[in-house]
Amino acid sequence: MVVDRLAKNLIIGLSLLLVSSLAGRAEKIEEVEELSFGIIATESRSNLKKWFDPLLRQLEKNLNIPTKSFFAQDYAGIIEAMRFGKVHVAWFGNKSGMEAVDRAHGEVFAEVTDADGTSGYHSVIIVPKDSPYQTIEEIIRDGKELTFGNGDPNSTSGYLVPSYYLWSPRGIDPKKHFKRTRNANHAMNCISVATQQVDFATNNDESLRLFSQNHPDKTDKIRIIWKSPILPSDPMVWHKGLSKEWKAKIKGVFLAFGRYGLEAEKEMEILREIGPGWGPFMDSNNDQLITVRGLQLAKEQITIENHPRMSEAQKAEKLRAVLKRQEDLKSYIALKNYWNSVKFKTSK
Repeated sequence: MVVDRLAKNLIIGLSLLLVSSLAGRAEKIEEVEELSFGIIATESRSNLKKWFDPLLRQLEKNLNIPTKSFFAQDYAGIIEAMRFGKVHVAWFGNKSGMEAVDRAHGEVFAEVTDADGTSGYHSVIIVPKDSPYQTIEEIIRDGKELTFGNGDPNSTSGYLVPSYYLWSPRGIDPKKHFKRTRNANHAMNCISVATQQVDFATNNDESLRLFSQNHPDKTDKIRIIWKSPILPSDPMVWHKGLSKEWKAKIKGVFLAFGRYGLEAEKEMEILREIGPGWGPFMDSNNDQLITVRGLQLAKEQITIENHPRMSEAQKAEKLRAVLKRQEDLKSYIALKNYWNSVKFKTSK
């Protein structure tokens, strides 16, 4: 139908608007002699290497190409590496995945699941077990006396979600509101809270499960005082400049991993040993990032509205741009839902 084709074309057009900040065209990567796999810095490099080396060796075997890991000190390092073609495939969080899509020629192709096959996790705020603080309100009240363990600025659960749900609505700049703020990965924030180096910190429930496995002696020294709504599971992202042939091969290997073949049982065991335990990969695309895009735009709006030094004219100008992006996102979601309903009716 003409209307259906129009809807599909509008969806494609709006999806391009959503990533309009992408810097330049992706350089084509036709030949891959060695696959570079980026791993975000949620833990120490030694822990990450221990978990991911078996996965990379199996991927190397399944793809029939040498595969190497790429580590960086922070999330931004992996994003930049993908931008310059030094990383072909990477494991990201949703916020860093969004940055990779928008600024580093990334494209979501699969989603991580838990060991039981479910998806989704929560951002949390943690305090020492014997802390007197029971609520966020109490922490905000005594902010000038407290040290805050914030997350990596490109972390979804460690930075964006707490910013959106806790700090931005209250007009709080953590660096000014609290006595001291320091950024670290999830593992370091857990250790800092357990050893009372900070008064509270951001984290997520997946990392807390992992921390309990690696540091059982410190697990009972941490307490959760806030939990976010559920968040989408982590995306797997490839460089969009890869050839169609390589994309098809990579996606096929990832979606079959742990499901099919003579080594499926071995592959499942490899996944279960990663972090808190992974299950099979699920097919995905850039639409997985819709939730975090909405959070990011809402956070930007709140930050502008509460900015203490910005004039009303400046606020109005910046808000127009943010509100336009919000409307584009809403229009995209509405058209996507319509298109999916058409396809559903057609398939019945």
